[in-house]
Amino acid sequence: MKKLLIAAVLFFVLSSCSKKGNMNEPLVFNNSTKPADPGFSIEITEQKVLQNDSTSMLLDMPWDAAEDDFGNIYILSRMNCKILKYENDLNFIKEIAREGPGPGELTSPNNIFIFQDTLFVTDSGNKSLNRFTLEGDFIFSSLAPVLSQSHSLALRNGLFVSQSIEMYEKNNVWMGRSKLSLLDSKFNLITDICDGGETEDFIFFKSRIPYAVSNEQLFVSENRTDRYRISIYDLSGKLTGVINKNYSMVPFEYKKEVWGKFFGTKYKRSMSNLYIDYAGNLWVMKAVKDDPEKDKNIDPFRFDVYKDGRFTNEVTLDSLEYEPFDYGIRTKVLNDRIYSFYIGEDKVVVSKYKVKEK
Repeated sequence: MKKLLIAAVLFFVLSSCSKKGNMNEPLVFNNSTKPADPGFSIEITEQKVLQNDSTSMLLDMPWDAAEDDFGNIYILSRMNCKILKYENDLNFIKEIAREGPGPGELTSPNNIFIFQDTLFVTDSGNKSLNRFTLEGDFIFSSLAPVLSQSHSLALRNGLFVSQSIEMYEKNNVWMGRSKLSLLDSKFNLITDICDGGETEDFIFFKSRIPYAVSNEQLFVSENRTDRYRISIYDLSGKLTGVINKNYSMVPFEYKKEVWGKFFGTKYKRSMSNLYIDYAGNLWVMKAVKDDPEKDKNIDPFRFDVYKDGRFTNEVTLDSLEYEPFDYGIRTKVLNDRIYSFYIGEDKVVVSKYKVKEK
């Protein structure tokens, strides 16, 4: 009898391992609202503000940021077509590039990133990809009709993820289609990950695809109001997993008639942005209820944290503000810093943070 029991247990274990070892099936992580680690937290350790004053008018619609391996920080000032270089402690060093149609000049820069000690700048105005040394010397520019239209770019392990919007006219109406693509180190297409669908009017608001890239995985959230689901891809573009979490729909309260008509629903999208921190945790900016005391589209900086598909904890950073449409305030997480770009105020809040696990 004992031998039969042991044999049955072994059969069950081997059968279970066989199912888990099926590499063709994406792993599914189903999470409740109960955190796995209630002691997990993130704190802001330092906060500085870059802003124009009476002696300096450098910032004109701050839009993006990059960091080099030497600790220097680069801020894209979009309207005056400049990249501003700062030391690690945010002391200003120099301006890079300028407005114009010539070599080393920009007309409508979209993104900046650093790869192999080279500063890259995409320019949607002249459909180009521009390269500069980290000291600001112009190297060369190449035609990049698709890449230059990217609204965001992420770099990991020599691969790029690009979110771009194709604009075209249809029945005398300007339309757009958002697309998320995986590119190799020479910016050649490996595969298209997903399609944000066709839309018109404020196209980027409606079809933007929230995503984040870690060293090994790409996370993409659905643009849904009724479901909280994140797809996980490897860096070849293969779907390897899905994260689900129990979710209750959140209605618009602030300007609910306006937003309800704009989006065609009275409910907010369940997720608006994804970020990866320096420890490899996934941050999910989820929909939150509007504060009746605040008459603007600003949310608390509140997010769910995941590690290996598991819901770790909910975190709120009280000293930061968040705008889910990426219009009034754009947010970028790089290494151990959070960049908050106040576009209309020509201001950048740079916040250093620390992950605290218990």
